[in-house]
Amino acid sequence: MLFSKNKPFSIIWVLLLVALGSSIATLQFFRLRAFESSAATNLPEQMGQESQALSLRLQMAQQVPSFGFDNLIADWYFLGFLQYFGDQEIRQETGYQVSPDFFRIILDRDQDFSWLMFFSLVALPFMLLNLRSRSI
Repeated sequence: MLFSKNKPFSIIWVLLLVALGSSIATLQFFRLRAFESSAATNLPEQMGQESQALSLRLQMAQQVPSFGFDNLIADWYFLGFLQYFGDQEIRQETGYQVSPDFFRIILDRDQDFSWLMFFSLVALPFMLLNLRSRSI
């Protein structure tokens, strides 16, 4: 036992735990730096490809059966829409073209989704302003 009353607490265990913790923290730190550097160098082409992939995924989601979990799927895609809508840096580059697909999935799955109606009152003006600024 590590914390036994009969044995004295060994300094080796303490050193082992500290070494393990510091090695895990170091590995996570390097992964975080690699992720931050790759996220900072997103090219507009990559953003466009991600937007197209999201659009295809949403089109496929409209055709997938729900097996009785319509409300759960509608909630899931509403959370996905919030993440999509909230990423303002990428939306300035790619626009809000995929938003109607999110709305279509949510309303097809749950017609009584009242939060979407309230949220669309805020989201639609942003989408329209962005589309107008791109067309000018």
